Parts: sequence; structure tokens; C-alpha cells
Amino acid sequence: MGCTIVNFEQHTANGGEAQYRIKMRLSHSEHVPRYQLHVVHLGKTTQWIVGHMEKTETHLRAKPGEFVRVQVWKLTCNSMVWEQRRSALHRQSNPCIGAVKSRPTPSASDMLMMGMTIATQGKRKVDVQETGGLMDDDETERWVQTIGVDNKAYKLTVEPAKTLDKQHRSMKSMNVMRVLYRGKKVCTARKQRFAGALGKVEQPYLGVQIKPSEKKTDHDADADGDGGGMSVLQSLLDTHGLMLLLLCLAWSEETMSPQRDMTERFIAAMTAMPGEPGSADDLGLSVQWDTDDVKKRLKHIPYAAFHNWVERVGQNVQEQEDECDEDVLAQV
Repeated sequence: MGCTIVNFEQHTANGGEAQYRIKMRLSHSEHVPRYQLHVVHLGKTTQWIVGHMEKTETHLRAKPGEFVRVQVWKLTCNSMVWEQRRSALHRQSNPCIGAVKSRPTPSASDMLMMGMTIATQGKRKVDVQETGGLMDDDETERWVQTIGVDNKAYKLTVEPAKTLDKQHRSMKSMNVMRVLYRGKKVCTARKQRFAGALGKVEQPYLGVQIKPSEKKTDHDADADGDGGGMSVLQSLLDTHGLMLLLLCLAWSEETMSPQRDMTERFIAAMTAMPGEPGSADDLGLSVQWDTDDVKKRLKHIPYAAFHNWVERVGQNVQEQEDECDEDVLAQV
């Protein structure tokens, strides 16, 4: 469980020096996993917690030919400051030993919070006239991921497939995500999967490239403090960089822990016909739903985003017409 974040060095045997460590924390339910981001100092994982991740909701829907999964995340990150204070275990001073010491403390003024939704949708064409059911050709299967956040300054997109329709043929092929901040690309994440992994547990590597922000000088950091002997505890990433890292980790949760829901079973229900083993009817799942029903289920989350298959088909037709017009102009 968990993972280690290293500052990548190409010619180092272990990949680079460890900077952070993700650990799972206790939760009120096994369906609501929580993670903490700890700072690694001098090769040891410390209790300096600079990030919190909680997957509050997971919605799964499946019927013959269609699949929807929506994950709702709450992300929080903060910087650490050295503050003169007492600890919870040492409240009183002893002779020659003062209880008030400089201790690492989460900063209440330098922190970020963000809500995030990840909608994964799959669709499989149905040809009733020729095959009487779902078509087995891989070309008929489409997958998309739509990511929504409550901060409009951020925009997260999954890189489209290198095909004519720009749509992926499998869920695992969606392995590159880009983050824009105020219209500029600041982060790119890529999953590296392993061919031939035994069993269903596969924790892919996650490579994250973060554009460094302008760091403050020591004089500016001290000036931002309250004047009570507080100074910022330096780490590899500032608060903005930590939030970008948390967004990428939430998108690639399988890097931190094995799959903790019934995604694989619902995907199998999408590919099975009614009455077959593993189908939606066999699992007792309702098939009387559409994307609008899922949207109503998440109406309390205004930033939740979904892919509209009908609209996408119209866009493809328009794009093809535009391409034809360009070809005509080129010939002229």
C-alpha cells in the first residue's frame, strides 16, 4: 500500500532521491479510502504531512454496451512551518528542559483545497441485425475520461488517442493527462504499465513533470510569517506544486493501492449480453439508466463533467465535413 515519490535522476540506480511518501490512513468506510502525503527527510519518512486525499464517492453503472464510473475526490495540501509551541505529549516544562520548542506545524495561511471528479465512460456498439448483440470487434469500443475541478483556473484533460476519431479503444490506453493553469501547461502525467502482470493487481509507475513555480527567497518567506519565529520548512515542491502532484495521484489511484471497487466486474457486465454469466442481469444491476440519471445523482457537485456521446458524434461529422472542404480547397 502506498507509494514513494522521488526526484527522478536518469543515471541513478534507485531512480532518484525520495522526497515524499504516500500512506493510507484510517477511514470510516472501506469504500472511502484516504491517503496522506508525508515528507521524506534524510531518507526517513517523517510525520510532516503536507497533503490529504479522500475519495468521498464512487458511482458505478453498467448495462449492455455502456459503462460509467465517477469518482469524487477532496484534495488538500499545505506547507509546513517551524513554530515555537508545545507538543501534545509535552505540555509542561521540566528543569533545564523547556516544553516550548521549534516544531514543524502545518501552515493555516499557505494551503490549497480542491474538489475533483473523474468520469470514465465506455461504449460498445450494438449490431442487432448482423450479430444479434454486441459486436466483438475492438474497433467498436470507445473510452473517454472527463475530469472536472471546482477551481476554474485549472483545466485537466486526458490526451486523446492517435486515431482518426481521437477516442481510445481500451480503458488502460488512457495513460497521459495534462494540467493547464490559467491557460498555460504546468504539468504532464504519464502512466507506465507492465505487460504480463500476474493477477488483477497492477500498480503502474506514474511519471509526473511539473513546471516549477517562482520560489520565494528566504527573506520573503520570513516576511510572510507571523513574526513569531516562524519560517517555512523547505521541501521539493511548494503548495501549488503539491496540488498538481495530488491531482495526478488521484487520477492514477492504482499507483497508490490496488483497485478497491468493482470496476472490472462492471466492465465485464458492459461486454456481456443479457442472460449471460457476468451480465448486468446476472449481477442484479439495473439497466434502466442513462448519463442524465448519473448527472442527477451528482447534482450536488456542480463541477462534475461528463462526455456526451451524441454531441461527440456530431462533432466527428462536422470535423469530417471540414476536412472534406479543406481537401476541395487544396485540389482547387
